[in-house]
Amino acid sequence: MLMRKSIALFVLALILFTACEIEVRDVDRSKLKVESKMVLETEYLYESLEINFGSGSVALTGWSETFCKLDIEYREYENGDAEIFIEDGKLMTTSKSKKGVYLERIEGYVPKNISLVLDGGSGDISLSDFFSPAANLDMGSGDISVKNSQIKRLITDAGSGDISLLNISNSDYIEGDTGSGDIYLENCIALHTIFDTGSGEVEIIDSEIGRFEADTGSGDIILKDSYIKERKTDTGSGEVIEKGESNREIL
Repeated sequence: MLMRKSIALFVLALILFTACEIEVRDVDRSKLKVESKMVLETEYLYESLEINFGSGSVALTGWSETFCKLDIEYREYENGDAEIFIEDGKLMTTSKSKKGVYLERIEGYVPKNISLVLDGGSGDISLSDFFSPAANLDMGSGDISVKNSQIKRLITDAGSGDISLLNISNSDYIEGDTGSGDIYLENCIALHTIFDTGSGEVEIIDSEIGRFEADTGSGDIILKDSYIKERKTDTGSGEVIEKGESNREIL
């Protein structure tokens, strides 16, 4: 009898816990009437940070401290309903009402040497001053911007937005994919880059690239004052336009 009660309590606890963990994209934002703000400041000992959010923006700056400090704007069902915390390297939310929490803006500082996984529905992602082994940035319909960073493996996907990469050095691999936006790369050093845009342009300025691959459906590929050792391009109905001085070997 005692064992049956224990099993029942365990199952009930598991159901309640699972109900509190609601994916951002499953949250009905219209039912969350209260706009709230908080500052999340905590020691950060993980090697990576993962953030999943709805329609909003994330702007992170890397720093030399071993803790993170994040200003967070969010919507909740009623005052005090939401809890936001970091667990196992992931930004988590729970709600007492089980109606979820909707993250709208996250801005602040995290250790510069961690890997990043940022995934949003619509909005913008902005990173600066990171010295990171990897970053995977995925935005449904917003812009992605990364600057002043050393990221070994950088993958960006903006469904219909622009991708802007400025002052990125010592990168082994950079990938950029956008449906209708432009891809802009300036003052970057990378061993291998792959860029794909449906109807936008790809523009490379003052950069050094070992192997450069780019595919545009109807946009131009613009190369200006860049050293490109190997290149493979396909522009559909666009053109490859070369400006300034360049040293390159064409595949």
